[in-house]
Amino acid sequence: MSPTVMIVEDEFLLAMDVEAMLETNGYRAVGPAATVDQALDMLARQRPDIVLLDISLRGEWATPVAGALRKAGIPYLVMSAYSASELGPSGVLDGTRNIGKPVDERRLIGALAEVLASR
Repeated sequence: MSPTVMIVEDEFLLAMDVEAMLETNGYRAVGPAATVDQALDMLARQRPDIVLLDISLRGEWATPVAGALRKAGIPYLVMSAYSASELGPSGVLDGTRNIGKPVDERRLIGALAEVLASR
């Protein structure tokens, strides 16, 4: 069965591009969730294998989503143009790989494979 990847991204076109990259490479994409509340609702209803998490969702930091993921033991990758130093001590990037934006398909698929293989 294909690994399920939840997309948490408020830029719809970027989310659709990422979804296409995932499906082309054999992953099952769910989402996108464009707000913190949408992401938390999705997580309450399903358990993805991994989550792609944008840091800023319509002006709100995604820290509550990251906390819920850590509590549930669900790995996540950050998709952000922000660096760890720009985010400060939020804890969102602590020990989490940031694949950056714009999203590069090879970097995305490589990071997903690496994280999923380590589980």
